[in-house]
Amino acid sequence: MIRREAFQPNENSITWQGKDCFTHMLVVGPTRSGKTATILKPMIYQLLLQKRRGRKLGLSVVEPKGDVARMVKEMSEAMGIPYLYIDPEFPSSHRFNPMEGDIDDVAEATVVVLQGLFGKQEAFFKTVQELSARNVTKLLKELHGDKMDIIDVMNTLRDPQELERKVSELKQRDGMTDLVHFFESELLGSMREKYRQFVIGLRAQLENITSNRLLRRIMTGKSDLDIDRHFAEGGVLAVNTALGRLRKAGDAFGQFVIMHLQNGTFRRPGTEDTRIPHFLIVDEYSRYINPDVEMFLSLAAEYKVAGVFATQSLGQLEVESGKIGPKAMKQAILTSCRNKIAFGGLSAEDAKQFAEEFGKDKVMVRQSTYRNKILLPNVFPNTYRDTEDEKRRFSYTQLMDGLPRFHYVAKIMKDGRMQEPVLGKGQFVPRDWKERREWEPAPSFTRRLADVLRAMGKGLAKKEPVAVGSEDDVVQSASNESDPPDFLKGGEAQERTSMESIKREIKREAVTGSDGFWD
Repeated sequence: MIRREAFQPNENSITWQGKDCFTHMLVVGPTRSGKTATILKPMIYQLLLQKRRGRKLGLSVVEPKGDVARMVKEMSEAMGIPYLYIDPEFPSSHRFNPMEGDIDDVAEATVVVLQGLFGKQEAFFKTVQELSARNVTKLLKELHGDKMDIIDVMNTLRDPQELERKVSELKQRDGMTDLVHFFESELLGSMREKYRQFVIGLRAQLENITSNRLLRRIMTGKSDLDIDRHFAEGGVLAVNTALGRLRKAGDAFGQFVIMHLQNGTFRRPGTEDTRIPHFLIVDEYSRYINPDVEMFLSLAAEYKVAGVFATQSLGQLEVESGKIGPKAMKQAILTSCRNKIAFGGLSAEDAKQFAEEFGKDKVMVRQSTYRNKILLPNVFPNTYRDTEDEKRRFSYTQLMDGLPRFHYVAKIMKDGRMQEPVLGKGQFVPRDWKERREWEPAPSFTRRLADVLRAMGKGLAKKEPVAVGSEDDVVQSASNESDPPDFLKGGEAQERTSMESIKREIKREAVTGSDGFWD
């Protein structure tokens, strides 16, 4: 059977490769437009193929529905690639304990996630809750290191006596540190009752996370995910945040994962040339936006991490996080993600913004003037006037309702230079990707030719002599002899393969065997 590549690049392909990948990509498209199925999934498939063929790269996928994460798991198993699969709905899921890691990173991630659950609130209560969450987390990290989880944080905030015991233990070990002084003066001082009232909301949000049976199982105990090792070795990670069942608690879990991946990016040792490339692919990105997004997108390229983010609309990126307002957050993401893909069916506001983003072309408009004659009309104009004008490459009306299904407009980088936007059509991962086994090395031309000849010889040996009869019999027999043998009937389409087609296939594979990303 002749193997056919699912994604063979040609002169009409839109190719995103090399260092251009580290300028990040934003994919925008409404529900059912095909952004996940025709952009994210094929991209993941190609990356896993590259990894299986020996390319050094890492992959992290975070998404809220579960289908993409399951696909990563299934493909990794089929290709024999080690992976981590974290899914609250999967009984044998790997674990991720967000309390493991550097003390400052863990404390900051905890504060950001909890504040995101609260939403907008008065500055006083926000400050009190930030201080309480950050310092209680630091207290437990100082005492127990990585041997703690989010339930310990909740229990310490819930029980004043437990908090007092922990503070006394730290004071006995390290003396009067700044952390001990804070607790004795504030949470355990004369205003302790007031503080308990102020942090009721904080405890309630922690209860919402830890009381969920599905989340408790994967967020407690020893973590299977070592972020630094994951980046260093080029690991494969698939995370489902289970929005359907967990709601806001699932978003909180996803933010924990994203925050730790962002912080792990900045801890990568080595240089831009020595680090293993890593791809962070996030579907429904707006659910996981945090205050460090702007810094991450600005610096991630230096640490050899490429971001690919998908969202349903630009308006969803207007998320207030930390000191960054909604408009500023949206603009920061649009500016840092230099590669953009917009599917059809956008809202009027998004379509207008993308039409502006895709730019205009200068065109010459010629106006002709004719001198009228009564008897003999003028065929040729008397004078011309040329004026320069600008025309949008893609009008916002086209982006709203003028693109066919699964079509998009792509504006991407090539060799460090921004290209003009082009119209593209998404491709799906083939349904028979398991049968294709594209990750296996293709047999040599000599071996494939020998297999073909051997099978043809067996087929001819089995044929019986044809009796001379009517003309219809002869025609039918000739037709039967021209039928391809069974070994050539592969996949859904049964093809008649000749020696010339085999040679063309081998030549095509030799030209296009690199699959894009790294050429």
